[in-house]
Amino acid sequence: MHFRYVALVDIDEIIVPTEPELISWAEMMSNVRMGMTEVEKTSVYDAFCFSNTYFFTEPGNSKSPFFTTKHRSFKISPEGQFSKCFHHTELVDVVHNHAPIFCMSDEDSRNCSVFFVDPAIAKLNHYKETCVGILQAECHEYKDSTVKDLSLLKYQDRVRQNVEKTFSDIFS
Repeated sequence: MHFRYVALVDIDEIIVPTEPELISWAEMMSNVRMGMTEVEKTSVYDAFCFSNTYFFTEPGNSKSPFFTTKHRSFKISPEGQFSKCFHHTELVDVVHNHAPIFCMSDEDSRNCSVFFVDPAIAKLNHYKETCVGILQAECHEYKDSTVKDLSLLKYQDRVRQNVEKTFSDIFS
């Protein structure tokens, strides 16, 4: 089986379409293409990257935060900071966990061409108690202003049903 893109995400992260009517990543990427300029549509991108958005969890909470944490930081990390990407499997040669490093689309320089997806279309939901280490000094900028974000809830019933079915298949 061959896949055109691969996403490297941590266990506390998920790339989520922001718009309620977009359910799948395929629908989301179709929407990304529709929003591109004509020049962008003709360009080759090695990766499509999504801005990091913190959903701060309660300290010591042992439950999964994905469907219980409903507020996120109003501030979204700048493009390229802690983002996660869909990497084109035929064009990206070396990846870091946040972005492509060496690509084959530009044979002379091996530079990578990255398209940053507008957070209004999709973003990286990152569930953590606090900011990553190097952001500790400015973490208050992320924690002090939050907004309600229910974009992940559209998946809750489907995930619950699939988990229950999987448990039933394994333990029955």
